[in-house]
Amino acid sequence: MSKYIRPENKLKRLLNDPKLYIENFVRIVDKRGQLVPFKLNEMQNQIYEKSLKYNIILKSRQGGGSVFILAKALYLCMTRPNTHCMMLSHNMESTRNIFAKAKQLYDSIPDVVKPKLIKNNRNELGFTNGSILSCATMGKKDNSRGATLTLIHVSELAFVGEQARTQLLALEQALIPDGEIYIESTANGLGNYYHDTWTRATQKQNSYNPMFFNYLDTADMFQDDHKQSMKIFENLNGHTFEKDDLTEEEKQLMKYDERFTLDIICWRRMKINNSSEDEFNQEFPLTPEIAFITSGSSIFNSQQIHERLKYLPTPLKRTEVDCSAVIKTYIGKSLNIYHIPEKNKRYSIGVDASEGVGKDYSAITVLDVETGIEMAHFRDNKILPHKLSELVFEICEYYNHGLAVVEKFSAGIVVLDNLRNKYNYTNIYKSKQFDERGKTKKRIGFVTTDKSRPLLINSFREAFEEGEILINSKDVLKEMLTFISDTNGKIQHIQGGHDDSLFSYMFALFGCSQPFYK
Repeated sequence: MSKYIRPENKLKRLLNDPKLYIENFVRIVDKRGQLVPFKLNEMQNQIYEKSLKYNIILKSRQGGGSVFILAKALYLCMTRPNTHCMMLSHNMESTRNIFAKAKQLYDSIPDVVKPKLIKNNRNELGFTNGSILSCATMGKKDNSRGATLTLIHVSELAFVGEQARTQLLALEQALIPDGEIYIESTANGLGNYYHDTWTRATQKQNSYNPMFFNYLDTADMFQDDHKQSMKIFENLNGHTFEKDDLTEEEKQLMKYDERFTLDIICWRRMKINNSSEDEFNQEFPLTPEIAFITSGSSIFNSQQIHERLKYLPTPLKRTEVDCSAVIKTYIGKSLNIYHIPEKNKRYSIGVDASEGVGKDYSAITVLDVETGIEMAHFRDNKILPHKLSELVFEICEYYNHGLAVVEKFSAGIVVLDNLRNKYNYTNIYKSKQFDERGKTKKRIGFVTTDKSRPLLINSFREAFEEGEILINSKDVLKEMLTFISDTNGKIQHIQGGHDDSLFSYMFALFGCSQPFYK
């Protein structure tokens, strides 16, 4: 027998839960133009369940994220007196659309559970309970000046110009202690403030909670489109779209994620045919990397990077590796071992060292000299130079006394000194240098100069694009995606990005062509 709930208690429960309030009181115009109850889809449920105070969302087009956050803002204004929620967008047209949607949602709510309007102009709704819902355009002025905000929604921040940083900082200062801010956008290339904030969020370098939603997460919003694509295919080809019609790439996609169906694959193909694969990936990304790079300017072949990201091997477990206690300490944390060393094989170990203070990373890459296969990769921004020295030594010994190619800069000097003097390690790359008398001297360590740097980069790029090396590290591939040629023609990582793993790989690749020392 079900438990009876008094009407006043049921209403109290609905008013205290944004999801229950929205699904019971709010109605929305669907894609068919019909007014229907607002039932949360998968993406909206994820935002509802996983939101924190600071949230940054990277998404596919038209998944329903913006309208859910708008509905949540209305819920707060309806149920909490003297609440101010602000919705911001990147241009005036989008701002007008958001405000029109806000009025439609408000009008759909039963009068008995909503305060009346006392203000209804082109960018603000004011309510009798003292609450305000305002809509504004980023970049026009400091919209948050003097405001105390409970919920902030910033739409398409990636398309806001240079003022994005200062305006977002001002908005954060206006947020009440238990308030929420949502930065939501599709990608718009590399190097802008949105990409910088997203990257730092994924690396836990700021307070933002990153959430990514691909077009499979929002597939329930496009079911009619999927069916329509199947009909179009049948009209064009005289038969229904079946498994035999799949390309090799489409077969791999269906293996990549079980949520792919023939309907979705057919819809994807039709979308690409009507535009291009890059344009599709920007509007409907499958991964965060694809979202950014299709509108960015990486110097490496982005398609190859995307393909490699799909097939990365699972690193070995600690129990599967017979190595020193020092190495075991890092396995499964900051060290991934993909292959154990083989007898009589030569290995090159590239090292890019940092000071271990939480900014730049220390990175180690181990390559099989003969095959170019990445054997192991280490990445950590907290390891101190003397601990890194110990780990480099242990890894070099483990991989058959491999050649250590250590950049002679900053903490790398400490690593080189410890390898030679503390651990008596001899197989260290030595660079040639001329003294003042013109005689050649060999000194341990790789020296990065204006001449050697482009040679490193171009050798690596050629080896990657020609299939001469096999990258197993996700960190290396991600850094390749954000390694660009800037407006001055300099090749470097984007602002807020890193290249330590990438350069450790380059140093290791360089070592593959160098003589080994006894």
